[in-house]
Amino acid sequence: MENSNNNPKNKSVKQIISDIKDHADMADASYSFYEFIDNNEKWSKSDEFYNYKILKKPNPKWVYADDIRLGDKVDQENETETSRTNGKKIGDITTYALCVEARFMKDKEIIGPNESEPHTIDNDVKNFIHVDEETKEQELFYKPTSLSHRTKTFVNRYELISHQQNTAISGFSYTIFKDTKPTMSSDKPRYIIAFRGTEVGGAEFFKDLVLTDVFIAAFAGLPQIISLFTMIGDIKKAIREDSGSDEKTSNFNVSICGHSLGGHLSQICCLFYKSLNVDELYTYNAPGIGGLAISALHFVFRVVRLIVKMIKFCVHKLLDLFGFTRKVIDKCVDKIYNGSKSTDALISECKEYKDELDPNLLEESAASCKTIYKDNIPFEIHHCETIKNTVTCEEFNIGNDFNRAIEPTVSVIADLGYKLGLTQDDRINYKNTPRLHLLHIGHLDGIYYINSHYMTSIIYAIYLYDYLLKEDKNSKKKALSEDISYALTYLDKLSAILVDNIEGNKYKLSDKNENIKDGNQNYISIILGELYHILKSLGDEEYQEIIDKYSAESENKLSKVTLVDMLMDLADKQIYARIIDKNDMDDSSKIPLNQIRSLQKMYPLEFIHNENELIKDKSDITKTYTYGSNLTKCYLPKEKEKNSLFIKAKKAQFKNAMFSDDFTSIYIRDNGAKEKFSLDRSSSTAFADTEDKQLYIFLNDKDVVDCDEIYNKIEDRLNIEDIRSYKPNVFLNSMPLNTATEQSDYPLYFKKEEDGEEENSNLLSFSHQPRDEEKDKGRLSVTYKNSQVSILNYSLLQKSLNIDLKPTNKETKESLEKANERLNLEKQSSSVDTSGTAFANPIIEDDVVVCPHGGHVILKSRAGRSIRSDDQGVILDIDFINSPIVGCSAKNPCTKVAYVPRAALSLKSMNNHYAVMQDLVSACLSNTGSPLRCIKKENRIKLAHSIGSPTSENNNAASEHVIANKPVIRLHVKAFASQSDNLLVATYYLFDKKFEDKNGFSKIKLNLDEGRDVEDKNLKALLADNYDDKRYDIKEFKLRYGADKLNLVFVAPKNFSALDKENYKKANSPESGVGFYASLDEFNSSSTDKNKQTYTNVFLTPTGAKSIELEIAKGLDSGYENDINTTSFTMLVS
Repeated sequence: MENSNNNPKNKSVKQIISDIKDHADMADASYSFYEFIDNNEKWSKSDEFYNYKILKKPNPKWVYADDIRLGDKVDQENETETSRTNGKKIGDITTYALCVEARFMKDKEIIGPNESEPHTIDNDVKNFIHVDEETKEQELFYKPTSLSHRTKTFVNRYELISHQQNTAISGFSYTIFKDTKPTMSSDKPRYIIAFRGTEVGGAEFFKDLVLTDVFIAAFAGLPQIISLFTMIGDIKKAIREDSGSDEKTSNFNVSICGHSLGGHLSQICCLFYKSLNVDELYTYNAPGIGGLAISALHFVFRVVRLIVKMIKFCVHKLLDLFGFTRKVIDKCVDKIYNGSKSTDALISECKEYKDELDPNLLEESAASCKTIYKDNIPFEIHHCETIKNTVTCEEFNIGNDFNRAIEPTVSVIADLGYKLGLTQDDRINYKNTPRLHLLHIGHLDGIYYINSHYMTSIIYAIYLYDYLLKEDKNSKKKALSEDISYALTYLDKLSAILVDNIEGNKYKLSDKNENIKDGNQNYISIILGELYHILKSLGDEEYQEIIDKYSAESENKLSKVTLVDMLMDLADKQIYARIIDKNDMDDSSKIPLNQIRSLQKMYPLEFIHNENELIKDKSDITKTYTYGSNLTKCYLPKEKEKNSLFIKAKKAQFKNAMFSDDFTSIYIRDNGAKEKFSLDRSSSTAFADTEDKQLYIFLNDKDVVDCDEIYNKIEDRLNIEDIRSYKPNVFLNSMPLNTATEQSDYPLYFKKEEDGEEENSNLLSFSHQPRDEEKDKGRLSVTYKNSQVSILNYSLLQKSLNIDLKPTNKETKESLEKANERLNLEKQSSSVDTSGTAFANPIIEDDVVVCPHGGHVILKSRAGRSIRSDDQGVILDIDFINSPIVGCSAKNPCTKVAYVPRAALSLKSMNNHYAVMQDLVSACLSNTGSPLRCIKKENRIKLAHSIGSPTSENNNAASEHVIANKPVIRLHVKAFASQSDNLLVATYYLFDKKFEDKNGFSKIKLNLDEGRDVEDKNLKALLADNYDDKRYDIKEFKLRYGADKLNLVFVAPKNFSALDKENYKKANSPESGVGFYASLDEFNSSSTDKNKQTYTNVFLTPTGAKSIELEIAKGLDSGYENDINTTSFTMLVS
């Protein structure tokens, strides 16, 4: 079936989206309780006595009915006898407006007179009433000035013609509106029939889904359909009477809309499209017809027709027609009526209303069935569904076939059933079509899977789309002007980009993503907060009304509750957001002032007023973002300081962030994860341009970058293995850090030659603070215009990060020449053949070994204390492993030495161990996987170490690298700590499965893929905070020995360092992995309950480990040695 002919009126894309928005308003408004317009509450004397005499806080009573059905205020034209009787005065707020406001602003918090705490409106008009606890007098305190823009617009445009509060059979509700200001020119008045749906929240959500909407979709919503057939005559009558039409001539057009159950009933109502003169249908997250049980439309209506006929003939067991169990029916009826009505009562009421059924309806519905089934549908159809993911859009160049496949399964309820006018292919090839409209919402109203079904998210999304298309250039974009399917796909992708950059912490600020918004915000309100900040800073009188209206919001954080109103206010003032897509961002070195903020904060929008840029000149920039801001420093330098490469690099980063699946930027410093941003910032980031093989590093004041660590971060987080071959380009603000010359009278101080005699505070200068005598490697402090950054591990010889600092001082040159000679010798040593041997110094106790973050390793020689240089003991492998690290400044600090490979050790053994070599210590890692470094100094000991493929004096192949000596964990089971032998483990339990060996077990093999999630929630959360699941797998094994329990938790690294990867391949990928086990003591614990011990021991495994070999100590401890490959621990049993 083709469904492409869905625009008989030749509407523009802009008009279609506007109409979708308008009907979404009406679907939302159908949830209002309009019975308060005509009726006051009537209480018995006992009710009044209880309320005013017994209750401490009396309940409000509704006594404000006015019978006014158009407008937000009482005026001389709409005033009624009812309004006068109930004390309504000219200028007072209408009850119609209050009913709509209660729904539209249901999440808004309001405070009544003399109240200290706010309360939410919660779709209850009586929440607008304040009752004085002392006098018992009540007051309607909500005034016309408090009404939302959305409510005012709605009630002054749509006249309430008829409202059905409920029906006796099913309790369903409909409302008929008349559009007094139609957007499409027509001689005929337009009426809208809006069917109320089902909405519950919180704990009721899944219950409602199972017992109401799923039941409707699967079993055709029988009670509601029967009610619709019963009430269709009333609907026709109300419209015909208001329009002055008779049965033969239809001087009107009708749109039908509804959300959820209301959308389901809207489709059923289209059976009467001829007599109702229906020309448009709009549904929102509505289940289809038939769904799980029935797949053919014509069969559904055959069944409905049969049901209605059987009601006429008093069939008692109506609901048994489909073989439903009584239990299922009873649950559904109980859910619909909240326990107030039984199934038997429902069937009886069906019989009572049999005479109200018009036989002609059956014939009309049957004829419509045949027409609709053939897809000869003579009216517009718009099915709107919310989605979490998006599909392909050329302008944003992100294609996701996976999303297209998986998205229907996460759309909660809208995917159920057969939807009117959609083909089977529409459900399989899930995408935007002329009749199916997908609205991307992300987490607009909280958690997607809980709230995506509701109208709130739909309203937010469609109002944003409508607002964007009000801007002239947006609406004229080819992608947004020719086809509704492509236009919605384009807007969905734009929405997804905003979610990724604003809510998703796309820059990988840390291993653990931070949510930058609070619960009262979403990405639209954050963007509007940015616009509000611009308007407020510019201070023009034109914007003062908007500034005053939203001034109550602090720190420019606009609440999502107010965002629809602000979009409407901005549109009224002709203040719009213009879209920047990849066709709008060229490759030149120029950037319009109005797009500077977009480039810095990475959002694809710029703000305009009356088709002119809001930011017109440099003074607007400094007013809005201050003279000393990073933005001003980066984008408004003097002409002579402007650098075309910076702007080109930022544009390339912007395009990558906005329009590419392969996002390649990261934040420089992890400690930024503690901050909360209104928008992601692109300053203090590194960007790898994979097309041009360039690495751009954008630094701002107080940033710190490590020349070695930056590459490790990019390799680790962005998986760019050849990043070290990229050409680095470093900027401080927008100033490139490329070259400078040492001042001859000021050693290790460099400045750019062209800076000349410029003021010291403005010139670009470099101050090098080497950590070694050779003056090569150390901290580089860079200062420019009162901004200062630090570059760690900068090497003058290697010109780290492509920063070419040219020495002129004699002492500096001599020191660097010595360093260069040493490097050449090392290169020569590394080029010897595989049997070659080199000599160098081992690490001794007074050496300085540091991690990349400034932490120092505490060195203590124990096993090597008999071998000394100037009274300092040599550090052997067993001394070095687990040595503490203090003073590390990283967020996840290095606390100890966790990995000492064989490649870092001397060739020959000393005291049955091997010495750690100064030149090779960089192969050793801390507990966070960071490489260590020794600040070299000569000592009296020279030892042979292996370069290439060494041999030992015992010709032991294991000496090549550590993985040949398989790492193990040894468990000592004892009755008390001082015991010198070990208990025999003849029986143990693993996950409650018993294992026995009468001779005692010597080892237990644990396969990591058989491990389970950590059971202790606190420990699981603690580990998750420290070990991100992208980089580590965490598995738990539960063992029991006698009555005592041992919980072993293993943190297994997923990623290999370059050294580990090489060793892993050389060793033919051993199951034990490469490296050592490290006990993570800070997570270990023990507890006693009724003399039963429970131990929890956590270990970091070797990289690549697939299985754990748990060695069980047997006999005397003296029979075991704690070598570098073994990690041992003791379990004391009761």
